[in-house]
Amino acid sequence: MTTKALDLAEEISSHRATGPLRELAASMGEQSAVPAVRAFRERIATTIAA
Repeated sequence: MTTKALDLAEEISSHRATGPLRELAASMGEQSAVPAVRAFRERIATTIAA
C-alpha cells in the first residue's frame, strides 16, 4: 500500500501528498536494517525533493 502511495506522490508535488510519506519514512528509522524499509526510505529520499 505504501509503495502505491509513493507511486502517486511521484506525480504530485504538493506537501499535502508528500508530507505524510516523509513522516512515515522518518518513523521507520529504527527498522532501517529491514531491506524493504531501507528500499522504501531510499526511494522516498530520491523521489520526493526535500
